[in-house]
Amino acid sequence: MNHIAGTFNGTGSALYIGCGFVPDWVKVFNLEDADCAFLQWNKHLLRSAEMPRGMLMHTAAGMLGDPRTVADGGIHVYRGGDLITSASTAYLVLDDADYKTSATYGTVNKWTLGSAANRTGKFNVEADTTYIGEGSEITIRQDFDGKVITAAIQALTSNGEQANEVTLSEAVKTGDILFISRMYDFVGCAANTTMPAGFLLDATTVINVSGEMCAFEAGTFI
Repeated sequence: MNHIAGTFNGTGSALYIGCGFVPDWVKVFNLEDADCAFLQWNKHLLRSAEMPRGMLMHTAAGMLGDPRTVADGGIHVYRGGDLITSASTAYLVLDDADYKTSATYGTVNKWTLGSAANRTGKFNVEADTTYIGEGSEITIRQDFDGKVITAAIQALTSNGEQANEVTLSEAVKTGDILFISRMYDFVGCAANTTMPAGFLLDATTVINVSGEMCAFEAGTFI
């Protein structure tokens, strides 16, 4: 059984998400839209003509459940194997690299907690905000007890090296930074990428809004 979850940046255009396998079910959430949009699909919906592309739930004009037909944007199986010859923002692949070091600013390797109540603090040097920001995950080993904690960066003001410019999902104590992820787990592929299997998301309203962070879960049945 396969199971994966991740984040991506909405584009308002169709996205091929190469999660690494053909899923039996997919859930997609818009994390930043006031409509609280949620799209779900599974392969058994293909047995009907009424909602083979899933069900889109949102609060626009009240709680609505919109069936996704062949004519509507929704979830489609994507079997992968395409060679993408130019860098593309429409074909997304996993980026699990560590971004704490940059050629411009050096290595972000120390976290200092400034306010436990606000969960804010700072880095030892400026962060490269091209890659690090809201949505990044950060792993810190606390000086206090040696405990290793992974939290999410929920806000980053300026470059993060000044007092309380960084807000985490919990008040991690001062310590060494072991890892910082990119803001999004799945990003546009580089040139000459052979795409992994996954799914096509061609819903482009409320769920896949340009510039709004989205999350997905996908898996196979036992």
